[in-house]
Amino acid sequence: MERDEELRDLLERVHTIAVVGIKEGAADDAYRVPAYLQRCGYRILPVNPKLRRVLGEAVRPDLTALPGPVDLVNLFRAPAHVPRHVDEILALDPRPRAVWMQLGVRHDAAAARLRDAGIAVVQDRCLMVEHARLLGTRAGPATRAPRLRVPVHYDFASSLCYVAHRVMQRLAPELEALGIELVWSPVDVAHRIGPIRGAGIAPAVRANAARVAAELGVDLRMPAHWIDSRPALCGALLSERAERGASFREAAWRAVYEHGRELATADAVRELAAELGIAIQASELEAAQGELAARTNAASGALTSGVPTFVLGDWPCGGIQTEDTMRQLFRRFAETTRGRLAS
Repeated sequence: MERDEELRDLLERVHTIAVVGIKEGAADDAYRVPAYLQRCGYRILPVNPKLRRVLGEAVRPDLTALPGPVDLVNLFRAPAHVPRHVDEILALDPRPRAVWMQLGVRHDAAAARLRDAGIAVVQDRCLMVEHARLLGTRAGPATRAPRLRVPVHYDFASSLCYVAHRVMQRLAPELEALGIELVWSPVDVAHRIGPIRGAGIAPAVRANAARVAAELGVDLRMPAHWIDSRPALCGALLSERAERGASFREAAWRAVYEHGRELATADAVRELAAELGIAIQASELEAAQGELAARTNAASGALTSGVPTFVLGDWPCGGIQTEDTMRQLFRRFAETTRGRLAS
């Protein structure tokens, strides 16, 4: 399937898309593409055995676990894995109308098997790019309005920052539709509020964090004491320079609040980064301490309520609220800011 008329007809007929290899990080194409498609009105069914929930949908471990029929299967997988997924596709009943292999994914033998089974195939093309090119009028408002950047000050030592991270992941498609980009900026809270590193977390603080997490539907495993987050925060800064900030943050949050790793030493942070394919030297972590201190000092005016703090224009919004409350805050911020820019 190559001609524009065929592709346009396919995209107009499709309603439900299974995305194999979907990711959580907003910087990954395997997240941005399905988020765009969801915003355009398609039902997205995520497939990835390593994840639990993405884009507000439960994630299935494989195609055989889908809750119902799909019109299109979108593959974000290396070519070597395509034949296995084709086996799963051919076992579905009913089978999808088409299979779309993302840009850089091509397997001619697997494509031939699909075509022989009456399934249309697109290879080595970006579904988001082709949709925007062929059906641009169906794209959401974020494609027509200037993007709004919202700084978010955070610290890996704060359990509420972890909760905020998870809540904002669930709201990511709506923020994308509003044209809002969250800019996560690490700060060292202990530098501002005193010697808490290594101290036990007070029962009242633990109880409050557990209550907030439960109310917002976030599983939380709190450390026994306040961690020294400086090495991890410096790792986040260095990962930003390598354009891997989102991947590092996700891995660090998981390490601390899901797997009980402290990341309180340079070696621990370097090991985590290496797992992601990010090379960080101990000397770089030490040098990044200066930038971390500078960011913390620069953000001090906004950190009126600690972390997390969402800086909505001139208004610092501290803490994390329910999804509905955060949704309303961001919507009002976008409307007010764009109205001011247009006047």
